[in-house]
Amino acid sequence: MRGSILFIVFLLSIQSAFNIQKLPVSEYGQHFLYASNRERLAEFQNAKLNSDLLNEPTKPLIIPDKQKITLLLKSEDKEFLINIVVVLLFLTSGLLIFLFVHYRNRQKIKRINSELKARLEEKDILNHELQHRVKNNLTMLLSLLEMQSHELRSKDGKKSYADAMRRIRSMALIHESSYSQAQQNVIDLELLAQKLFQNFSVDFVRDFKYEVRCQGISLIPEEGIKIGMMLSELISNALQHAIVEKNTPLKIEFVCVDLGNTHSLLFRDNGSGIENYELKKTQEKIGMFIINSMVRQLRASIEYKTDQGSLFKIQIPNKALK
Repeated sequence: MRGSILFIVFLLSIQSAFNIQKLPVSEYGQHFLYASNRERLAEFQNAKLNSDLLNEPTKPLIIPDKQKITLLLKSEDKEFLINIVVVLLFLTSGLLIFLFVHYRNRQKIKRINSELKARLEEKDILNHELQHRVKNNLTMLLSLLEMQSHELRSKDGKKSYADAMRRIRSMALIHESSYSQAQQNVIDLELLAQKLFQNFSVDFVRDFKYEVRCQGISLIPEEGIKIGMMLSELISNALQHAIVEKNTPLKIEFVCVDLGNTHSLLFRDNGSGIENYELKKTQEKIGMFIINSMVRQLRASIEYKTDQGSLFKIQIPNKALK
């Protein structure tokens, strides 16, 4: 019995302590609490405050999520369009600048080409005038020599004048031929040789036959004049000094051979050879001097052989011939 009473007292004490912890707490905090319960009260008040805030009715300033997303998408689209417009403006500006620069360059090139064309035309006119004056001067010089030759009495004097006039006529012919073909920047060696042989056939009383084989060989104008002068002296030398048998016509052959790095010019006649040439005469010395001078200027080499007549073999570097 006594034990039962003690057990009941123990239960009542526990219930009393439990009731103390469950005391109602007003929102103004009027009850007395222990220190440990104060922390619980603070947590409870914070939780209640948050619950009140969440349970408040939605204010009109807060935009619903769907509308916010729509506005955000519209803002992004607008920004994208602005970026596209900026890029297009940039590309358009770049294209306009490029077209403007290209137009200016084309105008500049066109102006330069016009100036160059005008200068070339002026140069051609001056060159034509120069060639015309050279031809006139050579013709005038030839006329003066011819008039002076009539006053000469000695055969040697007349022969010297005749050789001088012959050289001047050859120079005029070579000059004219070189200028007429120089418009194409090359001179046909075979055509030049044909003209020289035809000119000598008119000037010389002696009959002769000739053959030219230089097809496909072209010269630059400067070298054409040098080779023309050299060929003129060789033809003159053969016509004046080559001795052939009676009733045998003089035959002259001029052949050009392409050897790759060099071109070989062969001048042959059917005379008796160099032994019977009058090499000690003044006009012959002048002729050989001209030939050797042209060979040096061409940086070529010359070789003479007696093989059923006279043979001059001239080797010219390929850089001199095109």
